[in-house]
Amino acid sequence: MTDHVIYLRNPFPLPIDVTEPMVRDASQLLEIDESVFDRLVGSLSSFDGFMDQQKLTELLARLLADESRAARVVAFMQSFWRAYGRSSERVQRFADDISNWLSENDESGEIVATRQRDTLHSRIRGALTSYPCLLRQAKAENLSTTIGNPLEKLELICDVRPVFDKAKENIEGMIPLTWLHIVAKQADGLPKAFEVVLSEQDLSVMEDAVQQARKKLKHIRKVVTADLGKSVPKTDLTL
Repeated sequence: MTDHVIYLRNPFPLPIDVTEPMVRDASQLLEIDESVFDRLVGSLSSFDGFMDQQKLTELLARLLADESRAARVVAFMQSFWRAYGRSSERVQRFADDISNWLSENDESGEIVATRQRDTLHSRIRGALTSYPCLLRQAKAENLSTTIGNPLEKLELICDVRPVFDKAKENIEGMIPLTWLHIVAKQADGLPKAFEVVLSEQDLSVMEDAVQQARKKLKHIRKVVTADLGKSVPKTDLTL
C-alpha cells in the first residue's frame, strides 16, 4: 500500500513554550527608560519606508546611545518573529504567557519585580507589534524568497581533457574547458545542483550578459527611487 505524504511548503509558527531564558531576554525591555521606549514606538509608528534589521538596530542604538544593548534587544525581537510570527494575537498571547510564567515561577521577584510586571507586559506588546514599516520589510523579504530558487553556490572550474592517439598510449593534445557548477535552494529547502560545460566564447557571452544585467538594474533603481519616489527594500536580492 502506498504511503501518503503531506507536503507543507509554508512555515507555521511554533507553539509558544515560555522558558526562563526567554523571560530574561524579554525582561531587558525594562532596562529602557520610559521616554526612550515611547520614542521608539513613535519612530516605528511613523516611519514611512522599509525597516530592516540594520535600520532597526541603528534606530535603537541612537535612542539608547548603546550599540550593544540595541543589538541584544533587536535580536530578541527578531528571534520572536522568526519563531512565532507577527500576528497581534501571538504577541498578546506571548505577553500573557510571560506574565503567567512569572506568577508561577518567580514569586520572589528575582527575575522581574512584581511591581514591574504590568510594565513588562505592555513593553512586550509595544516592542513586538507589527508596525507598518516592519510588515513592509517582512513582505519584501518573503517575496525575495518566493520569486524563485535562490542561489546557494556558484563555481567556475577550469580543467583540461587529454586527446589520445589511436593506441591510447600518447597524449597528442589538450582541450581546455570550464565547468559552471550551480547549486540552488529548492522550495523544500533541499539543494539542487547542475553543471554546464562552457567554451571560452561562452564565457565572453556570459560576461557581456552580466554587464547588461548590471546596466538594467542600475536604470531600474533610478526609475524606482528618483522617478517614482519609491524605496528599494534591503533583502538578499537587493544587497
